Amino acid sequence: MKGFGGKYYGVAVAYDNLKEIFKDVEKTHIFSRELEKQ
Repeated sequence: MKGFGGKYYGVAVAYDNLKEIFKDVEKTHIFSRELEKQ
């Protein structure tokens, strides 16, 4: 991450945060599907 400067650093951080959010959303979908099976 060190190579990023200025505005690009903000974009990279936002992108990382988005990836984390998508992972959480995926987990939530899997969890709700498991609940529906029961």
